[in-house]
Amino acid sequence: MTTWIQDLRLLYKIALPVGILLLAMAVISAASLISIDDLNDVAHQATDVSAKRLEMSQEIESEINNAAVNEKNAILESTDDGIKLYVDSYRHSIGEAIKAADTLIALSDTPERRAINQSLKEKLLDYDRTIQQVLTHAIAHDNDAAFTLSATEGRAKRQALRAQLDARVAANRADMERAEQTMTEEASHATLTLSMVMTIGVSISLSFLWWIVSTNVVGPFSRITHAMESLAKGNLDTAVEGVRRRDEVGTLARSLQVFKDNAIERKRLEEREKAETAIREARQNRIAEATRRFDGIVVGLINRIKTAAEHLNGSANTLSANAEQTQMQSSTVAAATDEATANVETVSAAGSQLTASIHEISRQVQQSAAITRTASEEAQDANRKISGLAEAAQKIGDVVSLINDIASQTNLLALNATIESARAGEAGKGFAVVANEVKHLAGQTARATDEIAQQIAAVQEETQAAVVSIGSISSTIQQINQLTTTIAGAVEEQGAATGEIARNVEEASKGTREVATNIAGVAHAARETGQMAQSVFKAANDLLSESQSLEREVETFLTEVRAA
Repeated sequence: MTTWIQDLRLLYKIALPVGILLLAMAVISAASLISIDDLNDVAHQATDVSAKRLEMSQEIESEINNAAVNEKNAILESTDDGIKLYVDSYRHSIGEAIKAADTLIALSDTPERRAINQSLKEKLLDYDRTIQQVLTHAIAHDNDAAFTLSATEGRAKRQALRAQLDARVAANRADMERAEQTMTEEASHATLTLSMVMTIGVSISLSFLWWIVSTNVVGPFSRITHAMESLAKGNLDTAVEGVRRRDEVGTLARSLQVFKDNAIERKRLEEREKAETAIREARQNRIAEATRRFDGIVVGLINRIKTAAEHLNGSANTLSANAEQTQMQSSTVAAATDEATANVETVSAAGSQLTASIHEISRQVQQSAAITRTASEEAQDANRKISGLAEAAQKIGDVVSLINDIASQTNLLALNATIESARAGEAGKGFAVVANEVKHLAGQTARATDEIAQQIAAVQEETQAAVVSIGSISSTIQQINQLTTTIAGAVEEQGAATGEIARNVEEASKGTREVATNIAGVAHAARETGQMAQSVFKAANDLLSESQSLEREVETFLTEVRAA
């Protein structure tokens, strides 16, 4: 519980006791409502039940008294109307008493009370039966019998009924007093309960508020203040509490923890800087000592390297001079051999080029022959297509002639229709209009077919001209094909002769190449010797240069080390 309270914001921490106080008020209100309900139940029991039972008991007692008075008056009355009036009054009173007895039975909340009230009703009915006999005697003016029965049996039953009624009235009064006592006790209990709940709720809320403020506000802030003062004095071992809290105290604690971590890190860096300074001083001392030793060793080594490089340089110069002399002598022989070889190779190359040219000419001629054959075949195919076009144009001309004939026939029919419509007079005017329209359309058709026939004739003429031209082209291509075949044969014969010449020149070239190869071997050996001498010379110079560079670098290194 403490953890989640610590994580609450200060506003929520202060609001929590207020919420508890409001909850206590709600509990007090609920307890008040419950107490009021209990008081209502007791009041209902007192007013609607106990008071009603007392009222019904007293009403029965009152109605019995009224009934007894009416009974006596009926006995004493001498007139029939008076007797009847008192009898009716009796019956009304006894009826009201019976209704009150039924109400008592209905208000019975226990089996015992119901049995008592049921017994009371039975006694009431038994009393009524006796008094009904008395009233019968009174109506018959038999007053002696009426008095005798009323004074004996009627009085005994009335007294027994009144005794039970007195007991019920006393019991109902006792119930009323108990109800009043219960109401008083319930009211006192409710007042005490509400006071206790209010006192406890307010006490808990105030105690909780004091605990939250002291434990989660004042205490943490006091500890953080103490930690801040301790860290400000340089006590970096001081623990910062509340870093994991998620309230304002936690935020302040985390900020203080960052300050502490930075201070610790700064102190660690200062200590490391001091240690590194001491290490650097010791290292510089060791470097100075090693530099002195290194200076003596390297200077002696560089001097020995320089001496060896100078001896090696002299030997390389001697070897290079001998190699140059050998190379000059072999170069003279090689130059003469190369010249002869070049002449033979020139002839061989010319023959090879001539052979290649002849082969290329032969290939081009064969390709031209193939193209010519293809062109001849395509010209023949075009000739066939043009001939088919001429036949199609001729067929179109036949169709146009047929259309022209139909148009002429339609024109004649339209003329006949016009004549017949003229004969028909007024009735044939509509037919005449149609005939004229048909005649007009026939004329247009005839003109259109004439124009189409002219165009088809032009197409046929152009087609015939194209047929003649393509035939001429095909004949020319055939002649070119024959000439190309003849040229190809001649070129193949020339190529065979040229190839024979090239083979003879190649044999002569082989001999000169062998001589040149041998001389080249001598020259190559001389060159390799010279190159080796040059390599040795270069290595000696490089060694000398590197030793000088090494000397400079060592001096620079030692200077920098000493300066450091």
